[in-house]
Amino acid sequence: MIIQDPSTTKQEQLPKSFEGYDPVRSFFLDGPVTENVAVLDFDPVTGNLRQGACYNSGEKMNRIRGHYENSTGKDLYKIGEKALYSPEFMQVSVFATVLRTIDLFEKTEEERYNVLGRPLKWAFDGKQLFIIPDAGVMANAFYERDSHSLQFFHFPSLENSNKIIYSCLSRDIVAHETGHAIIDGIAPDLMNNCSPESIAIHESIADLTALLVAFSSHNLRVLILKQNDGSIHKPSHFTYIAEEFGINRGHKDGLRDLLNTKVLDQDPKSKIYKDPHELSEVISGALYEVMIKIHENYKHELAESKEYNTKANRLFSASGKALMRSADRFKQMLFRALDFLPPGEVSFANYYQAVVAAD
Repeated sequence: MIIQDPSTTKQEQLPKSFEGYDPVRSFFLDGPVTENVAVLDFDPVTGNLRQGACYNSGEKMNRIRGHYENSTGKDLYKIGEKALYSPEFMQVSVFATVLRTIDLFEKTEEERYNVLGRPLKWAFDGKQLFIIPDAGVMANAFYERDSHSLQFFHFPSLENSNKIIYSCLSRDIVAHETGHAIIDGIAPDLMNNCSPESIAIHESIADLTALLVAFSSHNLRVLILKQNDGSIHKPSHFTYIAEEFGINRGHKDGLRDLLNTKVLDQDPKSKIYKDPHELSEVISGALYEVMIKIHENYKHELAESKEYNTKANRLFSASGKALMRSADRFKQMLFRALDFLPPGEVSFANYYQAVVAAD
């Protein structure tokens, strides 16, 4: 799956734009398809269903793990850089990213117990969430309950009309939209409400879902902690949401920034209430500040342990393990809180109270 987006890896000179993921499911099929996720790749011009990536179970090659191949039988992981913009790579990358996001909550029985205490379920009847990697031309992506789907679009860059930006090749966007589907399954009333703060809460938690998926990337985690001496309190690919998408739509960095000091305007008719995405940065910024403090506390705690107290730079050495531990606690706070929300329209104050109750 894509590490962040194609432009990020070029900017940071990472050796690869992608990394592998080994999800555990009872079966995999061509498409890709598994028990709770299915890719339906329609050609946006003709509307015909494209051939899906082919699953090789590994049995013919005496391999323990299966893998996905293109139509010529080449392993997409091995030819990833050359195949980045091929339909098959996009199919597999978006599939893997959705599974990785789901697995934040239930890859193991321990994770399932620690976050919600129950399996995830969708807000619709049916086991499978459908993924449309290229739904047409539009600077957008969305989750739609009625069609049981995540839909991703492409658009020409504002800076260079010959450059096409595919939203399915942004890990932040894929994780964000998957986050909406997960949140909707936990608290369906939240999406049914039309109050600005209710919608903004949905957007904020979806952005923070993208943050959690970014934390789970070994490659990105090592890069950012090394660049910032083991800290997450500076602007980085953690704090910017959908950098490639945002920059090519005229934004300075990403579509949104988790590291911000935005506050609510006391006037309910003010500009900030008109855009739920902008309003969501108020709560995202506050919660990211909480994440920073949790990380610093765990980092100092681990630095005093036998595992790290003899290291030359013990705070930096402990920062990676502290980040994973912090992310687990942060995830519990964010998603358990959804069970504590009152019915009807929900305010930021309601959600903050629920976060405290959950923690």
